[in-house]
Amino acid sequence: MDTSRITAKGYGSTQPVGDNSTAAGKAANRRVEVAIFANEKMQKAAKKGQL
Repeated sequence: MDTSRITAKGYGSTQPVGDNSTAAGKAANRRVEVAIFANEKMQKAAKKGQL
């Protein structure tokens, strides 16, 4: 596995999506967000219709 292709970022309490004073808000803040981006090679292949 090429570890340079994976980036982890921890934001802790600096970027909450919910209000931490309520149980529902605390539950909303217990989350993992994943973003997947195509590398340059895949982007070029997609533009050429080769995917």
